[in-house]
Amino acid sequence: MVYYDIINAIKADKTIAKHILKHKWLSGSSTEVYPIAVWQNDVCIQLDIKRNVFVKAIKRVLINNPKLFKSGTFCRNDDSCPATISFYYTDDAKIKLQCDK
Repeated sequence: MVYYDIINAIKADKTIAKHILKHKWLSGSSTEVYPIAVWQNDVCIQLDIKRNVFVKAIKRVLINNPKLFKSGTFCRNDDSCPATISFYYTDDAKIKLQCDK
């Protein structure tokens, strides 16, 4: 269930939800990249904008979800892929995510 908590925590912030990429894209020739990717240590959100208008939004998500996330970062990236926000899980969230598999 922590998987859904992670997705809902991200989508609950209106600024981030507004700019989540609306489609998947291809990296290289065959790797599909989805708008939200939940990984072992973090969740990565692909964005439809390269400007960093997310400082306050990242802080809100961290403040509202201290049991899920310990930090968050914005990365503009180069023009070969969209900008991203990554939220890094707390140790407890990592354990719960492992148990959900």
